[in-house]
Amino acid sequence: MSSLMKSKIADEKKIRKLVDLLENNKPNLVLKEVASFIKKQGSIPPQIEALQALAYIRLDRIDDAGVILRKIEGNFDTIVLDKNLEDFLTICYKELKDEGSMIDHLNRLLKRDPQNEHASNTLFNMYFLTKKWNEARSIAAKMKQLFGNSRYILYNIAVTALEAHTGDDDMKEKRFMLAERMLDKVIKDSAEVTREHVELFVQLLLLQGKKAEAIEKMDAYNDVLVRAYGNPEIVVSRKIEYCMSINEFDKGIKYAQEAIIEGYTNFSYLQVYIKGYDETKNKEYLEDLREILNERLEENTRNKLLGMMMCECRFDSKDEKFYDSILRYIHAFGKHPNAFTDVFPHAKQLPEDKLERLLLTLKKLYELNPSENISYRVLYNELRSSLKSEDETQANEVVDLFISTKNKGVIANKFCHIGVSELLKLYQKKHNFECILDAIYILEISRDTSPRNVYARLMLISLYTQLGFLNEAMTIWKEIDIKNIQYVTLGYMILTCFENFGRFDDGIKELSHMTGDVDTCINETTDSTSKAFQNNAIDKVFNFRKFYESQLENNIVVHGSGTQLALLSSLFPLTDEEVITNTLKGGFFDIDWSVVTDNRDLSTFKQMLFFNNFDLEKFTSITGNESRIFMKFKSYICGMAYNLRIENREMFESIYQKLKVLVETIKAKYVYEPTDINGFPTNTELGLHIHNPLFELFMEACGESLKIKPVIVFDKIDKFDLWNFRNQLMHLGITTYYCQLLSLLFGKTEMRQFLKDTFQTLIGRVNELRVVFSSTNDYNLIKKNYDDMNVVQKKLCKIIRRDYSTTLEDLESVIFFKMNKL
Repeated sequence: MSSLMKSKIADEKKIRKLVDLLENNKPNLVLKEVASFIKKQGSIPPQIEALQALAYIRLDRIDDAGVILRKIEGNFDTIVLDKNLEDFLTICYKELKDEGSMIDHLNRLLKRDPQNEHASNTLFNMYFLTKKWNEARSIAAKMKQLFGNSRYILYNIAVTALEAHTGDDDMKEKRFMLAERMLDKVIKDSAEVTREHVELFVQLLLLQGKKAEAIEKMDAYNDVLVRAYGNPEIVVSRKIEYCMSINEFDKGIKYAQEAIIEGYTNFSYLQVYIKGYDETKNKEYLEDLREILNERLEENTRNKLLGMMMCECRFDSKDEKFYDSILRYIHAFGKHPNAFTDVFPHAKQLPEDKLERLLLTLKKLYELNPSENISYRVLYNELRSSLKSEDETQANEVVDLFISTKNKGVIANKFCHIGVSELLKLYQKKHNFECILDAIYILEISRDTSPRNVYARLMLISLYTQLGFLNEAMTIWKEIDIKNIQYVTLGYMILTCFENFGRFDDGIKELSHMTGDVDTCINETTDSTSKAFQNNAIDKVFNFRKFYESQLENNIVVHGSGTQLALLSSLFPLTDEEVITNTLKGGFFDIDWSVVTDNRDLSTFKQMLFFNNFDLEKFTSITGNESRIFMKFKSYICGMAYNLRIENREMFESIYQKLKVLVETIKAKYVYEPTDINGFPTNTELGLHIHNPLFELFMEACGESLKIKPVIVFDKIDKFDLWNFRNQLMHLGITTYYCQLLSLLFGKTEMRQFLKDTFQTLIGRVNELRVVFSSTNDYNLIKKNYDDMNVVQKKLCKIIRRDYSTTLEDLESVIFFKMNKL
């Protein structure tokens, strides 16, 4: 064997070893191995250089990676290009998240190897995602010419459609018309019409709001779609859904009748009648539905009984027939885990006397055989909790039931949810903090006895973050193991709590996870788009694109996390002034915050809480608006801080005036006191921020009307009370936040001595709270009547001790650091 062949085999072994190390998340070991290779050989092949660059990227050493990549780029025309080098470089540029560099790299590849179909596809996808429509069209045309695959015409159609959808209104109609004509021609020239052809046409029409034409297109190619999906119900249900969305009820009912005659059982076939009546009040729809229910559907099926409730409710909710329809459903499906979901919307339409009869019937069914009929008791309490006002006796009764069934899986989980709901309603009415503690006790019992009760864990996270038990909240967070975009939408509730309690380091870590997960989601969406083009599913790219834009780019979570990360990073002990300036620059979003969407998944919490007449959409709108104000408020602070540091006084003044208007507008709305604990974790504590004396001093300093005076006054605290201590700790955390902000911007001005004195006051307050905190071991928690609760109470004492101690230590550390830096 020649020495050249031996060297090549040795290099391949080294490459496999480095790839294995990277796949096992060991980039440091990759660098050590590469250093060893260089020491032995003096040089390394470009494939290993590319893996070295990838290791640097994964260690966030971007500059070092850039040096290697630029070296490879400089020699690109002369190096031996193989599949390994191509793949390694593509991964490097992808993980750099720099679309421009990726596009340049792919163009270099295609210059060397114009026949590289994979690189051409990837380049097309990059142009498509970055809205470089002309370049994308050009690549699609070249691929059609080079590789002779007619599918690349579909690429061109997708580009034209999305350019029409996202581009100028003047050309929108013409571009859509062009895309339709192109697709018509493709279908006529094709030997076989495919699912992709039909669905792409349907998506084209839906993008233009032409749902009626989309239905006609599905009718014309019904056999193609049925053959592709293997289930005619999928196709019929979509047609009915489109019909309902444009109020074409007669057409939707025609599809439903045909499906029912064929023996199909999708519930949407009944819903079209109900929605038809709801929109038009035409009782013929109800008469037809009643006839179908009586003649066509099998007895005692869930669809039939649910349909009867929906139908009779609309005829006359006071009629005995409606009440009987509910009873028939309960006798057949009252033990089903989803019985409440089906019964609740109808039970709440009953007159008061019939509702009482229904509840009494459920209770009697349970009492006939308590062990066998416990599900009836669950449904009784679910309905009572949702339809009746808060009641202390009812709350205690449900807690009893939960304790007695704690090991019974789904039954126990349901009693847990009902009990927490009742306790939260009592708290909202009486503001008795014991209700919150009781809710924590039963949630912790459920956490211990029911590993799959995710809702209980989410509720604990909500309560613990609001109380400042942040270590334990993160422990539970890991138990749930939430991934990627779910982490972003649900995780936002944690972030302001870290900030409010002065846990800046932990806040930065969680924010970094969130921004990293946003990047991951963007990459996954990019990959999904690419696969849709290559796997005969071009119609799906429109949904991926919509998700890419609305969920990841235009989202309060993304903008909000960027703002918070900028401020927290700047307040944290950083020494590089340029890094501080750049992070502040990155936190200023000069956008119309009113149009930023709030996509946090609050509906998850609604599924656990039994609150009557709770309008989630309205609640999300209100709380989302508060979050938008908070983000706008902090974005202005970032912008002012950045422009002050670069001495752009004009821009600084412009942003200051915007902040001043915002503060004056909302100051009366948000009072200077902590918000109540809420089952839905949405409070930003905006009132504590906007009225904080040091924030007011910040506004004065920025407006050049500074009057330095002792502004920090803390309430005297003699003994430990959990609610009061939590509030005082949060007040200290927010005050420390603004003291840091002032020292960041004005630490070198005449304010310096005042800031030193203020930091000293904050240290004194930390010590005061520590003395009160260490004065008790049981934290004055009231002993409960249940042994299970008392066991949890001891656990809660440990949580309080650990988490509040950590918070006090973190606050003390950052205060000393900032004070000594002045």
